[in-house]
Amino acid sequence: MSPITCLLCFTLCLAGAGAGVTTTTSSPYLSPTTFFKDYKNMVNSFKVFSYTPSTPITHDSTHESRFYDSLLKSSFITQEPEKAHMYFIPTSSHDSTRTHARLVAEIRAKFPYWNRALGADHFFLSCSGFSFNSDRNALELKKNSVMVSCFPTQRNMFIPHKDVTLPSFANSLAPLSAGEQSSYDYLGYVGYNWVCESSLVNELTKNREFIVESQPSDPLTYEEMLGNSKFCLFEYSNNASGIFRIGEALRFGCVPVVITDRPINDLPLMDLLRWQDIAVFLGSTQGGVNVEAIRQVLTRTWEDGSYDEMRRLGVVAGQHLLWNDSPQPYDAFHMVMYQLWRRRHVIRYTLSESELSQFLIPPPPPAPSSYTTLFNRRPSFTYDGSQAHHHHDHHLRIISESLGGPVTGSAGPFGLQAEIGKLSAQEIMDAKALAASKSHSEAERRRRERINNHLAKLRSLLPSTTKTDKASLLAEVIQHVKELKRQTTIIAETSPVPTESDELTVDTSTDEDGKFIIKASICCEDRSDLLPDLIKTLKALRLKTLKAEITTLGGRVKNVLFITTEDNMDDNDNLSVDQLPVTLSSIQEALKAVMEKSSSDNNEQTSSGSVKRQRTTNVNIHEQRRSL
Repeated sequence: MSPITCLLCFTLCLAGAGAGVTTTTSSPYLSPTTFFKDYKNMVNSFKVFSYTPSTPITHDSTHESRFYDSLLKSSFITQEPEKAHMYFIPTSSHDSTRTHARLVAEIRAKFPYWNRALGADHFFLSCSGFSFNSDRNALELKKNSVMVSCFPTQRNMFIPHKDVTLPSFANSLAPLSAGEQSSYDYLGYVGYNWVCESSLVNELTKNREFIVESQPSDPLTYEEMLGNSKFCLFEYSNNASGIFRIGEALRFGCVPVVITDRPINDLPLMDLLRWQDIAVFLGSTQGGVNVEAIRQVLTRTWEDGSYDEMRRLGVVAGQHLLWNDSPQPYDAFHMVMYQLWRRRHVIRYTLSESELSQFLIPPPPPAPSSYTTLFNRRPSFTYDGSQAHHHHDHHLRIISESLGGPVTGSAGPFGLQAEIGKLSAQEIMDAKALAASKSHSEAERRRRERINNHLAKLRSLLPSTTKTDKASLLAEVIQHVKELKRQTTIIAETSPVPTESDELTVDTSTDEDGKFIIKASICCEDRSDLLPDLIKTLKALRLKTLKAEITTLGGRVKNVLFITTEDNMDDNDNLSVDQLPVTLSSIQEALKAVMEKSSSDNNEQTSSGSVKRQRTTNVNIHEQRRSL
């Protein structure tokens, strides 16, 4: 069995102050100094507008239903959509991609909020997810909107940088906190269906340091196993469903050990918790995992003193994965809402003072305008298929509100900021729409310039053309390319073009007067001393060249030589192959030596540089009577 690849868990310390205490302890949070302050800001400020569903909403899982019901009953819901930070699209568990696309189309037609950010400030609930689709509405929902999914997610259905996962709804009998424990009965505990790889299960069962369940246990036994085990083993795969109890193991003080064959990017609260400090992650190879290697890693974690800190941090983190009948501060519902709060976005425009002056002095008269016309302009800051032009002054940016305030044109009391404060909401929206329209027009202008430049280059490359329209020009280009291709084919068929492989052919023929001659064809790498070597070899064989055809291409050369004996050139009319002073095989061997010398010299020159691909050598000897 192949060895296991281990991703060791590192324990890092964070600063956190207790109430009225100045001592410092480590923290399970990625940003403990800002988490609690930002959380309180979220509780007091975060507002969500929920669209009214046209059909009853149903969910398959308990945590889906719990989140949906808790959201609609919470203080986060507002009936004033203009004051909302995000917008919730109610969906059912089994809604298809077509259903999702139809919902977005209805929202786009009835409300102005989707088109403002192409859905980037919207979120929806779906544990099954849906694949990419060519429908514009489904594509924008998939790429731009936040999907609240269930852990573990289905493969390729989760986009880590924007989507979030719901903590699983596990056994409600888990204690709210785990007390200190000095002794344990087992090194590791594997609940029913927590690990599915049969070979690993068999090996764990045989090892007395591990307890493996073959069937679900009753609640009391389950609680006892969790409390008496140092580690809880989980397999992260498509077949193992027990991974959803990882939060319960944390609350019991059983440090999770996650065995996975791929990166994990969908852990609950992954952008809030230091998962590497509260769990051990083990990577398995294709051959499986080695139980002895697992035991060594867990024993080392237990003995090096990091276990107690991991267990303590895990118990604290586990409280955030707990679902309550009525949501409580810092529980699973509020943590999911906090992740959505961190993903809220607003649209900000960067404009110069002169560009807004037409809207400031004098103020534009209020004119009735259709929201549909205003918001159907598609900006280029989200996944709408267009390119964002960051170098242009008229551009849109999505900036998290936590990153800073809006850009102002002047700090003085009579500057741009003061004038903007005098504008009504409708006037500001009209200014934003104009900026988006200018940005789109400028992008189109540059695109047309690039196309026209390319067309001008094509006209200059054609031998002669009088066509000015694009369609006729492209038709002429296609015809010209076809003609060039045809001519290239003819040249390749009629001319001795060098090939990629080394070739040597020696055969006999007759010239126009019927005289007996030898034709030798050599194809190899070109080199400066190739012709002198050929001449020297032919002289050694007492042969003379009557005619030579030499073609070079891309560092390759093809020599076609028509040769005869040097002596008695006028007496060779009636010579046969057997009567030649030298045999064809000797000629072939001599020319082959010259060709192999070329390949050898070339290999020596390239041995210290790039690797040269191997050439094949074909040597053929033919005897035939034909006219040149």
